[in-house]
Amino acid sequence: GRGSPPPNCAICLGTCRNKSFTDSCLHQFCFKCLLTWSKVKAECPLCKQNFKSIIHNVRSNHQYDEYSVEQRHTEETPQSIDIDNIANATRRFRYRTTLTLPRRETLAIQQLLLHYP
Repeated sequence: GRGSPPPNCAICLGTCRNKSFTDSCLHQFCFKCLLTWSKVKAECPLCKQNFKSIIHNVRSNHQYDEYSVEQRHTEETPQSIDIDNIANATRRFRYRTTLTLPRRETLAIQQLLLHYP
């Protein structure tokens, strides 16, 4: 019988070219796809595990190339909140919803928006 076809790259959805793997979870992708992805976020697109390098050009269990990914510090730093921008955003984007807030909270939000036109 036939074996199952090789898995496609979950990034481009095509057949994997220059098969590569993350060093953390070993999920498989095209090298170029994973390299491009890692420049935005070094996190597996499938399972969200962070990775430090991309294993590629695999010739055997002991012969392969490893590309170290540039580590970005993604620690959230508190930023000042511009109330005017929030008020403008809520004015532009209003969605009808079935969510209802208690009257006290609704009034508080209305007051906040009135003070920051």
